[in-house]
Parts: sequence; C-alpha cells; structure tokens
Amino acid sequence: MHFNSVSVYFEDTITGKASLSYAADLAARLGAHLEVIVLTDSRREARLLGKTDARASLCRRVETAVALKTGLKPLTQFAIVCSDLESESLEPGGILISRLDPLTQTLAHQSRVVPVVASYDEVAVCGRCSSGPVLIPFGDEESGLHGAAVGLPLARILGLTVVFYHTTWRDESVDSALAEDHMCQAARGILERLVSMASAEGVTHRTVIETADDVVEGMLHCAMREQSSVIVLARGPRTGLGSYVTQSLAQSPIPVVVAPGAPLREGGVS
Repeated sequence: MHFNSVSVYFEDTITGKASLSYAADLAARLGAHLEVIVLTDSRREARLLGKTDARASLCRRVETAVALKTGLKPLTQFAIVCSDLESESLEPGGILISRLDPLTQTLAHQSRVVPVVASYDEVAVCGRCSSGPVLIPFGDEESGLHGAAVGLPLARILGLTVVFYHTTWRDESVDSALAEDHMCQAARGILERLVSMASAEGVTHRTVIETADDVVEGMLHCAMREQSSVIVLARGPRTGLGSYVTQSLAQSPIPVVVAPGAPLREGGVS
C-alpha cells in the first residue's frame, strides 16, 4: 500500500490546529502531499452573488493560515480544497486525519476507501515516543488482516516496529497459565497470516497475548505500556456502531487509525 496524500479538515480552533499539525507531520514522514479540506455550504453559496469570489477568498485566507502554522509552501507542498461534506469523495491511496467528534466516528464507520485517523490533540505522529510501535489488535476474524494491510506499510515507511495484540477468553478445558494456549484455532490462523504479512513487508514485529477481562481496556492498557504511536483497527463485517472500534475511538488516549474493512453484512450486530 502507498500513501499518496494526507487530508485534513480545516478548523480554526485549538483542536483543529492540532489536527493540522499532526497531518502535516504525517505527510512529511510519508513523503505524501498534504490536502487541507475547507467545508462549505454549497446550498447557501448557491443563493449568494459572487460565489466564486467568496470561495476563492476563503481559500486564500485558509492557505495563508496553513502556511503560517506548518511552514509549508502552497501548491508545491499542500493544496486547499473547498468541499461540501456531503459530496466529498475520498480517493484511494490517501489518509484522512480528523479529531474525535461525530464527524470522525461517522467517517470511520462509513469509509471503505481510505484509512481515517482520530488524532485527538496530538500534534505529531511520534509525539509521545520517538520510536513507539504501531499496535495492531486482532481477533478470530479478518478485521485484523484489514488493519494490518494499513498498519504494516505505515510502520515500514515510518521506520517503526509492530506489536500484534490479542486478548482471549480462558478455556476451562485447557490446563495452562499461558494465554496463548487458550487461543481458538481461528485466531491462531489469523496470527499466522499476520506474521506472514509482516515478513513480506520487512517489518520487525512481536506478539502480545493476554486474557484481559475487557477487550478494549486490555488493548488500550497494552498500547500505553508499549508507548504506542498509533493503534490500527478495522471493523469486522458483522459489527456496526457499538463495536470495539467505536469503543476505542471514544476511550483511547492514543491516535487511532480505522482501516477500510469489509462491507457490513446485512443485519450486522454491534
């Protein structure tokens, strides 16, 4: 996977500026172009005279603000895009940065094209630790593979290691204190495929397996212990709002990347 662009919604607030800084830092690290999206109300603009001039003026103001904040040069290093949110089309090969709010959760839930990053108040990719690993949780379905399809190349380009994380329920029929001995066969199969993917990407990796009482809490505690730079998740085909991804977006103190996953199945459960 290649990351050609990093997109971020412009918002002239403290959190909005943090998202912009995070996006600019990620774009620089990936060698990608930065795209700053300015949300507009096309229906309102259609009723106003001088619509083109008004939009051009808005773009110039935002362009100046972005240049001052990031030190980047317009056109060559970043572009301003005015767009109506409802008609915004995200192209494959990009990454969308957004702070955590209803917008983020909607995009993370619906996007099947590009990874969506909830960067929270972080201003840099490795702001907590210069070499913090990428945490990729996995279970017994293919959502972990979808997460790895984004997380592994991201780690490779950023020069970071990867931690595969899994929490399993204790199998009372198994007489062992080792968590890995309690993994179901499906989860073992997913781990084998993850290891193969990591080897193909040339990414250094290791695995943490636990029997945490709560899946999301276990994952987040592991991310904090490891000083992870980012957590990469993907929704399973049978999960909607209320899933581990949604819970993670609401609880995580660490940036979360929601990778494009499989389409939701009819009648999916949360």
